[in-house]
Amino acid sequence: MFDVAATLAPEPSTVELVVRDQTPATAAHPPLVTLCVRNTSDASMTLSGGQMLPLSQYSAHDASQPRRIIVFPTVLNAKQQVIPDEPTDATWAMANAFHESEAGLDVRLDPDEEHCREYAILTYRPYVDGYPPGQYVATDELTIDGAASTVEVTVTVPERQDRAVEA
Repeated sequence: MFDVAATLAPEPSTVELVVRDQTPATAAHPPLVTLCVRNTSDASMTLSGGQMLPLSQYSAHDASQPRRIIVFPTVLNAKQQVIPDEPTDATWAMANAFHESEAGLDVRLDPDEEHCREYAILTYRPYVDGYPPGQYVATDELTIDGAASTVEVTVTVPERQDRAVEA
């Protein structure tokens, strides 16, 4: 199973970015992860970012290698058909190219309310030796009541992640 971590920088005292529901791959779906932004303050706030907030930049890179993985919002699959119906070789490789939207999204969160989105973890292309090991980082921008923050999502693939489907 992959390890997924998410951070906001600078770390605001009024918002929490958390990883929920990491689900290993099965024969029916790729590895899945849910990212949530939660209002921890006593006042309502507005989050502004890309259309798939909290993460709208889907390509994750490992600085030590040319390979990359894709952290793709499952809700967009009906329109873009990026998530395949089944694994290819030893990975869930994206089925089609995706188009990142330039459209923005504003989300109003009341105290203790959260905004969540599920993402599939895919490889850019099939790899017969499984998901390539490494530490892949996707970054995006998020504005919290007018103050800019950087969203950073890190997917760590262990050395021997050689199956598309967990046993």
